[in-house]
Amino acid sequence: MAGAIWLLLVFTPFLGGVAWLGLAKAWSAWRLESGGRPAEAEVLSVTTRKDGAGDVRHHPVVAFTAEDGRRVEREAAYGTLQPRFADGDFTVVVHDPRRPERFRLEGDPDPSGAGWSLLSLLCLATIAFLWTELL
Repeated sequence: MAGAIWLLLVFTPFLGGVAWLGLAKAWSAWRLESGGRPAEAEVLSVTTRKDGAGDVRHHPVVAFTAEDGRRVEREAAYGTLQPRFADGDFTVVVHDPRRPERFRLEGDPDPSGAGWSLLSLLCLATIAFLWTELL
């Protein structure tokens, strides 16, 4: 019984935190896709760095003006193996009107919340299983 309580005390907060993170990421992706606003952006530069697999990724750094007049200069989260842009190019970004620093370039993969939602449900189901089977 002591081992079961130890498992509950360790895994419940961990899995609950992962579930919370997954729900927050899914909500963020849904907000961007459902209420995102387009804006024209200028490519200021392109940064290159290696990803976890050792591949070189090209991330454009863009500047755009949000609906409320704020100027945003940030690096795009999604990088490509081949550079798509050069300094001075123009593209379209889709940004969250409440938090314009949260954006994606038009043509980048949609940040689907389905995977994050599935992860959250799996964590919550595991917590429910642990509590029903171990106590």
